[in-house]
Amino acid sequence: MKHATPTILLLASLAFALAACGARDPRTATTANGPGPEASRPAGLIVNGGFEAADHEPWTKIVHATPDAYTFELDRSGAFAGNAAMRITGDGTEPWGGIVQMVSRGNSDAIRLRLSAMARGRAMPGGIHLMATFRDGPMTDPVEMDHLGFGADFDWQRVEMDFDVPAGVSRVEVGLLLQGAGTLWLDEVDLRPAP
Repeated sequence: MKHATPTILLLASLAFALAACGARDPRTATTANGPGPEASRPAGLIVNGGFEAADHEPWTKIVHATPDAYTFELDRSGAFAGNAAMRITGDGTEPWGGIVQMVSRGNSDAIRLRLSAMARGRAMPGGIHLMATFRDGPMTDPVEMDHLGFGADFDWQRVEMDFDVPAGVSRVEVGLLLQGAGTLWLDEVDLRPAP
């Protein structure tokens, strides 16, 4: 008999925790007509990564200093998939604004994770930052950051960042940030063990 890998144990413990709490991942929800649009994909660690919920929860909006420098809206006409995408617009008076989500991994084994999303941009020369912050232990500043630039205007494309979570860290905060001015759309945000 083979031993279970840490990845399998991580996913099994996450599934057990969600079931015990009565939480539902919108990607695996069922409707009266059957499975939801993403039911065929295995669930990752992000909740509401497709922004299909009525609001942006459990995402938290973050802005460098002046909250009015960025607006955050669910765009129900410009999604990559499903019915909505997150639209972040910056006026250029602050260096960054974006969204973050705290993820509890269910265990604290060392693991390599991949944060990914579909992104589209208009008039945003500053690019996108992907980040991960470990919330257990002494390190609470972003410990992994990746800056991606595709030019000021670009159509939907996948952005991703792989990062190593050391043993002993069970809570990771991940984020996607618009740098400076422009409009950034995000959809299909996902966090799962890297291949």
